[in-house]
Amino acid sequence: MISDSTKNIVKSHLYLNANLRIDFPANNFPEEIIKELKWLFWNIYEKEITTRGMEIINTDKEKAILQFIFDWMICRKGFAGDVQKGLYLVSKQGFGKDIILRAIVEFFKIFDLNFSEYTNTGFCQGWFNNHESLFASPIKINDIKEDSRYKRERESIPFLEFLDYREQINLRRGIIVSSNFLPEALQEELEVNKNQKRIFERVKECFNIIHIKGVISKRIENKLTL
Repeated sequence: MISDSTKNIVKSHLYLNANLRIDFPANNFPEEIIKELKWLFWNIYEKEITTRGMEIINTDKEKAILQFIFDWMICRKGFAGDVQKGLYLVSKQGFGKDIILRAIVEFFKIFDLNFSEYTNTGFCQGWFNNHESLFASPIKINDIKEDSRYKRERESIPFLEFLDYREQINLRRGIIVSSNFLPEALQEELEVNKNQKRIFERVKECFNIIHIKGVISKRIENKLTL
């Protein structure tokens, strides 16, 4: 477990809401603190993997993805993306995107920074009652609801309506999304005007896009041969 001294130092430097689009000073933590935080995140991730009964595959690709996300989480100096944007994690099924998101949530929870998660019904009710309140805290979006599909509707939210509030999204880096669709593919999947690139441009505007190619599935298939 992370030491109390490190926890107190880090808590005063981590943030999930960028109230203004200004240059936020990167965190130049001492190397010993970075090692401690990295150990913490890696252990959380491995625990989430094994709890779900999946295999831990330590490829160079996976390590690079986790390193990018870790640097984003701690606002590390030299981060390759935009530290004030959220994360849009996309790959085909099987890589464990939802597990990565769960590990991010558990990491920040240690520092008293908590994400909100919505079912489709809960999101729609909150949206129509007072949509501004949805942006009062960091948000985890585990799946995107496509208009033409009903798979996992209970866990997914209407992403098109969500993107209509890009100004509110832009003010917060604490929005993390997993999807099976690249931003340019959402135009067709969400059944809107395919000749416009509005959705693609808005996703790029609001998120660091992490595209995982050549996925190696972590799912363990137990097959019974008769």
